[in-house]
Amino acid sequence: MTDSPKPDMKDSLAPDLFGKITDESTWLGRLASKVPGFDGYIERSRRREADQLLREAIARQLEEARVRLSGVHQTLSRDIIKVMDFAEPLGELDTRLMGLAGKIKDAPQGYAGFCFNMRKPPFNDKRMRLAFAHLFNRERLMEKLFFNEYEFINS
Repeated sequence: MTDSPKPDMKDSLAPDLFGKITDESTWLGRLASKVPGFDGYIERSRRREADQLLREAIARQLEEARVRLSGVHQTLSRDIIKVMDFAEPLGELDTRLMGLAGKIKDAPQGYAGFCFNMRKPPFNDKRMRLAFAHLFNRERLMEKLFFNEYEFINS
């Protein structure tokens, strides 16, 4: 097995992806940001793009770790005793790394949820909001609508 240099996390993950996206905006983008209310949409788009770049960089790092793990597995395969001891744990680790990389790379963008206008009836009454919240099977909604790709928050 050859020793490959350790990846530099700063280089591969880009220290400030949001800044990078912001700096690359065009004169048209800067002009559009002056339109009242439009700046928020541009900023959200930039943040999503930076998030996507970061997730892709992390997924690449995990894939590189899988390649190094494969090299370790090949080295161990020369010794039958070590193969018997480590084959199953290494295979499980490889599967977990692959699954994690896929989840990070292909994670949905944005967020989803329910919001109540608490200034107007009927949701200005806390009891009504609590009663409404009990109508939903949150776990089933998460499973069927969002494919378990999100986490619950209580706010």
